[in-house]
Amino acid sequence: MTYNDEDECSDYESPVVENPTWLDIAAMFNKAIHQTGDFHHCFLEGVFRTDDIQNGVPVYRFSTGR
Repeated sequence: MTYNDEDECSDYESPVVENPTWLDIAAMFNKAIHQTGDFHHCFLEGVFRTDDIQNGVPVYRFSTGR
């Protein structure tokens, strides 16, 4: 992975959203790239539900490519 200064990077967790548009998802993905510093995995291939649930809310993840 290619990162900026790792001291300035952190994991990304979006706010809870309901029925986001693809533009909403793209904006969250862009923020995730900048927050994590992972500019290498910058192609959004999909969004998938995980088995995790936080505070009763299902968790989704970005699937990326290079």
